[in-house]
Amino acid sequence: MTQRFSAHRSPEAEAYRAFYKDKRWRGKHGIRARRLSLEPLCRTCSKRGHITVATVVDHITEHKGDRDLFFAFSNTQSLCAPCHDSEKQSIEARGYDKAIGEDGWPIDEAHPANACGGGIQAQPAEISARQLQGKS
Repeated sequence: MTQRFSAHRSPEAEAYRAFYKDKRWRGKHGIRARRLSLEPLCRTCSKRGHITVATVVDHITEHKGDRDLFFAFSNTQSLCAPCHDSEKQSIEARGYDKAIGEDGWPIDEAHPANACGGGIQAQPAEISARQLQGKS
């Protein structure tokens, strides 16, 4: 069964899979247990006003095999499986979050619509009261 899943992982990912079995991560008092104890609800769902029990401890910044970043408690967050397995991984693959703010613009600075240059204005133009009254 392990071979079936490993066929989908990069060689780099295979190299750091052992970190997840380390007692500092998986142990009774490891990072995973401590994070879920301190933050039992999904952080992403909580931001949206939903209450969902977290079951996954996620690395906020991808560690990409960096041992120090992997074992940094401050680099972890609690998520529910759907948020981790779909949204978070899609953001990592795409390189930006597609979430839109109340102003109608993407909230992630890395979103292409927020890029400077390229002929697309990065933010909606501010319209002053004078412009609305025709006194620009």
